Amino acid sequence: MGILGSFLWRVVFRVGGMRLPDEPAKRAAWLAVGVLVVGMGVVLAVFWRGDEGVHGMGLARVLQEEGKWRKELWVEGAHLNERELWEIQETLAVRVGISTAGLKGLVRRAANAKDAGYRAEGQLLAGNVEVAAVLAGQMADWQGREGEGAVERARWLRRRADALWRGQLEDAGVVLREALEVLGDGDARLRGELLEDLAGWHWERVLFRPEDPVVEMERGLEAVGQLLAMKSGRTVDEVGAAWRLRGRFLLRRACLAEVRDGGALEQALVAFEEALGGMSEEERWAAVQHELGVALLEKGDWAGAVEALGLALKVRDGKVGGGKRVDVRVIERRLTERLQTLACLAFAEAKGGMLEAARGHAEAVHGMTLPEDGGLTWITAQAALVEVARVRGEGERVDVLCREAVRHYPLDMIGEPGLPMRGFFEVRG
Repeated sequence: MGILGSFLWRVVFRVGGMRLPDEPAKRAAWLAVGVLVVGMGVVLAVFWRGDEGVHGMGLARVLQEEGKWRKELWVEGAHLNERELWEIQETLAVRVGISTAGLKGLVRRAANAKDAGYRAEGQLLAGNVEVAAVLAGQMADWQGREGEGAVERARWLRRRADALWRGQLEDAGVVLREALEVLGDGDARLRGELLEDLAGWHWERVLFRPEDPVVEMERGLEAVGQLLAMKSGRTVDEVGAAWRLRGRFLLRRACLAEVRDGGALEQALVAFEEALGGMSEEERWAAVQHELGVALLEKGDWAGAVEALGLALKVRDGKVGGGKRVDVRVIERRLTERLQTLACLAFAEAKGGMLEAARGHAEAVHGMTLPEDGGLTWITAQAALVEVARVRGEGERVDVLCREAVRHYPLDMIGEPGLPMRGFFEVRG
């Protein structure tokens, strides 16, 4: 302790131009203060990483990471509230830098806190969505209706919508629209995030095939339109994500059997082109190229579809990099994406007269999928083989392929972009 005390003394007093007291008691007191100051300095040096680094290790840090992840998912074309509870907890634990058990303990303490706001957040992160929805609604009701109070009210309404969405309890869109009305023109950043949530909510509803998909599409397109109309506070990536979602809504509308809206298809093509502007050639770029290729396939522009899908395939190579440990879910997703693009490319090539390429790509897809499990991917590759056989005049093979396709046609996916019409497989003659 004598050596450490001597060192601290030199640091605190000699460097600072101060003089050591003569009395032993005062010297001991100053030494204790010095130890405390240096200790705090060491802790800060270890844990502080600047503005983008760690900001505490409690609930605030978890919520900060949740917000960042939420934005990353939006840019990628997904939404946090679509994730399962276990994935939310595991991912947040990794992002914060603690174990899943540690995160659950933190969340449990928050859920039992005296502060109602902490309880609401804790219950939501714990997966107790019914309780979280009630608490968040109460927090919203306790806020003012003007100025900062209106902003806080909108924030808590958003958390109530999160709880309703994750639990599929009620229509989260109603609450999100209420939050937007409460917020008005205040806090442009929050307004953008609320519109992202609203558009994402309607997109999820469309994917689950509601009774009236057109209404869901129109409401989603309205939210996306408001996002694109915002003149400030939006990054290039966020704007690109909005254009992509607009294209996805329009493409799906164009493919509805009862609509077959050619105007929507043309608008979808424009939206995908806008989304691609400024994107680097990575996974997100490849996903939009695939969607553009599917839109061109639906239009009957075979050459354009082959080009777009071919570009997507260069990135969607199905590989995982560098000998590093990779989550099996990532491997499965990348392989699935590659097969989807390969099947659509094979069909576009077959329709465009590129018969050998089409047959090779379609057989590659069938080598990795089964009729019972492949769904759209398998049936689109089958359509490519049917088209090749028809062009070559192989009538008997066409009949065999068509009967097999009808037997395994995914009726629950009718209207899905890129899915050949069931009538394409009718045996002729």
